[in-house]
Amino acid sequence: MPETPFVISLSREVTEVVNRAVAILNKSQSVFNFRIAPSLIRLPPPDSSQDHSWNLLGSVLAQEKQKLGAKYLFGVLDQPIENNWFSRTVHDESICFITTKDWEYLSELPLTAFVAYEITENLVEMLIGDIDAHIETRGCLFDMVGIKPISHLSCAQPISVPSVSCF
Repeated sequence: MPETPFVISLSREVTEVVNRAVAILNKSQSVFNFRIAPSLIRLPPPDSSQDHSWNLLGSVLAQEKQKLGAKYLFGVLDQPIENNWFSRTVHDESICFITTKDWEYLSELPLTAFVAYEITENLVEMLIGDIDAHIETRGCLFDMVGIKPISHLSCAQPISVPSVSCF
């Protein structure tokens, strides 16, 4: 039986985009059965200058996750979030919030594709846990995190590392 992550619209303006993104995700795989949460949450006004803080969004989504009895919950809104991030996962709660604010000015990628990608990327974060990116090169995926000139050279002249442990 597939896992069932829930996705909820945190503003009316994103409801149709969320519906289309969930349809794409369900059509393209069978491991997860993404479901749209049955209600629209009315967010309180931004609590941090002009954006919603991570704490506020985390609190709202944690309460909704408990009501739904969900294992994973994604909230999508069209307003800015703290630090101008596009998304943030709260790993210990398995919740994520995603904003579409100004996406159409920043990219030609369709908004629906962006939302589907962000749901996927953040679900992967939930599944593998908080990533501890390292500074030194170890020959693994996390070598691509941060500025590491040696990694660039390694990509140009790859070497084979018999056994690499990133953790």
